[in-house]
Amino acid sequence: LDKMKLSIIRFQKHWGWKYTNEMTIEEGEQCIDDAMNSVGIPQETWIDHDSEEFKSFYELNYFDCQLYELSQSAWRHQLQTIVPWELQLSRDKDDDE
Repeated sequence: LDKMKLSIIRFQKHWGWKYTNEMTIEEGEQCIDDAMNSVGIPQETWIDHDSEEFKSFYELNYFDCQLYELSQSAWRHQLQTIVPWELQLSRDKDDDE
């Protein structure tokens, strides 16, 4: 959840989405903040990965943890390689000419 706002903004930029009601970028990002705050997103919690509690949790949820770690890795790599939708469209137009 710590990357939710940034992910929404990345979707918006990638797909060329516009904020509703002619909002500015700042107003749109404030709208995202307001929506996220209204649902009570939990704060980040730090856990001792060497504790018995965490080891038990990890063992019981091994595949979920692996999926989470994979998605975190993909998120970081996508940040480095994502091509905005408008750029994709402009490249497509260049190919047609």
